[in-house]
Amino acid sequence: MMKKMLKTGLLFLLVGFVLAGIGVANGGLQTVVWGDGQPQVRTATTSKTTGKVAAFHSIQADITDGDVLIRPGDDYQVTTNGLPRKDFSIQVRQGKLTITQPITHDQYFSMRVFDFERDHQVVITVPHNTKLQSVSLAAKDGDITLSEQTMTDLAIDSSDGDVTLTTAVVSGTTTIKALDGDVTVNDSQLQKTGLTSRDGDVVLRQVTLTGGTIDLSDGDFTAHDSIFNKTVRVSNSDGDNTVTGADQQKGYTVHSADDDNSLFGKHQEDGGTLTHNADAADHLYLNSSDGDNSVR
Repeated sequence: MMKKMLKTGLLFLLVGFVLAGIGVANGGLQTVVWGDGQPQVRTATTSKTTGKVAAFHSIQADITDGDVLIRPGDDYQVTTNGLPRKDFSIQVRQGKLTITQPITHDQYFSMRVFDFERDHQVVITVPHNTKLQSVSLAAKDGDITLSEQTMTDLAIDSSDGDVTLTTAVVSGTTTIKALDGDVTVNDSQLQKTGLTSRDGDVVLRQVTLTGGTIDLSDGDFTAHDSIFNKTVRVSNSDGDNTVTGADQQKGYTVHSADDDNSLFGKHQEDGGTLTHNADAADHLYLNSSDGDNSVR
């Protein structure tokens, strides 16, 4: 078994060197893709197209290759950077903006030589002070960024990239799934949150979180100057949980399988449970299977 794994690893290493050589030979650090049965160099492009669209109250975007950004502006519009607009399906029907990016032949296998910088973006502009009904964003290979938006429901699915929310207000349900990347939420208000992070950190800064669960498989959870209302549970399989600027009027329970706990000056080593204001209506639970818990 070990010999077979070693041979497989050497094969992938050899392929990597070959693709790297192709990229360098074609003008430097390039992205190499496999298409039409042979390696091809996909060069960066600076193409940028902006087009106004009809007014919408909901967004559904499913992007295969590139970043997705939602930001405030003066008009309803969609901008594509780095890829031709014809590569996307962009339409508004019954108040819903739908953006899809079909998988092309050269997207089945790709390797960025020395982490060639991604410059593909889809930017959705929403007029200031617009309240959206539902926002659903999915990115297979790119970051998802949402700023200064108010909505009823939010759903985010990120396969390989970071997720960043800034000044977001969600009055209904928030669902975030991140397979490989960090999740950062700044100055936002989220309700009924279900956040799952498989490989990455979760950071909250000045966030009001009303009810929900946060599950991490491999990463640290950090909350700065944030408010936790109702019942919020954080479960971490492999990583530390840290809360700073915590409101001592609320309830807290921290549990670690075999590491350290710290809760408003109380300390515990080698696992165990600490509780503060056990009967409080608003209660934050921190659980770590392999990592420390700290609330202060």
